[in-house]
Amino acid sequence: MALEKRRGYHPDHPSFAKFLLSEQSRGPAMEAANDIANIARETAPRDKDADSNKVSFWNSFKAQKQPTPWVNTGTGAPNPRAIAVVVNDAPHAAAVEFGNRRTPRAHRTLGKAGARIGEFRSKTRGLT
Repeated sequence: MALEKRRGYHPDHPSFAKFLLSEQSRGPAMEAANDIANIARETAPRDKDADSNKVSFWNSFKAQKQPTPWVNTGTGAPNPRAIAVVVNDAPHAAAVEFGNRRTPRAHRTLGKAGARIGEFRSKTRGLT
């Protein structure tokens, strides 16, 4: 038997939907995005030539708030949430991240950084 029928539990969907769009829920998303940007900066490949006119790949990772919420359209009902994203605005970021004809090796810096988020948090914040 469902929990709602056994114990009289009635979920407050409208209030929880407001919470998912609030600044309170955006805070942890921004913390995680900042951590991912820091890991990406530490692990990104360094440019061989230190030309001062060239934008460096490794130093261009930034965490940003998204003004519009993310909407999960695959579940049938929209479920908007406040989010944060990590971007790299270097002109050659896509080539380094995903590879191309001139850069055959894809570094996948952001994907690897996102996978290490729990490991990073445990070391820097004393969490287990």
